[in-house]
Amino acid sequence: MKCNGVFSSVKELFAVLNSSEADYLVMRNHENLLTSSFFVDGHPDIDMLCEDSDAIARLLGASSTRHDQSGHIGDGTHYYVFVDGRKVSIDLRHLGDGYFCLKWQQDVLKRKKYNGHFFVMHDEDYFYTLVYHAILQKPSLSAEYQQRLISMAETIGVELTDTSARGLINILHVFMRAKGYTFTYPLDATVPLHTSLIDRSMLECDFLPMLRHFLFDVKVKTIDAMVCLKHAIRL
Repeated sequence: MKCNGVFSSVKELFAVLNSSEADYLVMRNHENLLTSSFFVDGHPDIDMLCEDSDAIARLLGASSTRHDQSGHIGDGTHYYVFVDGRKVSIDLRHLGDGYFCLKWQQDVLKRKKYNGHFFVMHDEDYFYTLVYHAILQKPSLSAEYQQRLISMAETIGVELTDTSARGLINILHVFMRAKGYTFTYPLDATVPLHTSLIDRSMLECDFLPMLRHFLFDVKVKTIDAMVCLKHAIRL
């Protein structure tokens, strides 16, 4: 069954995925996907992890929102479809893209569970990947994410003696070492990896992703500097 990127509801979108052999799961913020609040902020999005993003994009008839490194349309991650007449962004993180390490990605997909409508992470993976995302892939640990992590830790029986970013990263280190996981630079240079808090011995030093991140950071800082200079000249 192949679609044209238009769905009457989120439930219909996942019915298409579930009727196929697609290996996928919704990574986070899935609690409100089937409720009216999904569209409240005006920028609905679905974050997935999958085995093959191209296959899922073709299955859904999703359109790409970005270009790859050579300028061709489609970067294998950023797509959109229409649900009930509204544009919905879909990020298809996939095996080997460095969003987190390949072994962890593979294990997360193996341990996934079905919630009655779509596949989601096992509770332990959900907690630790959210620690990773909220601290290492965001500008800073927000109060909202911090409270969510505290609540999730209590639910799965993880004792938090320090709920700061440093304390949460320390328990992430323990979990990742036990599982044999590493920190990785995403192929998507727009997703940061803040390395100041991590054990560098656990970091995969893949040259090309590191170079892309370095060049992207230089570009962002240059643009910021030019904006500041422009404002200063106007003053």
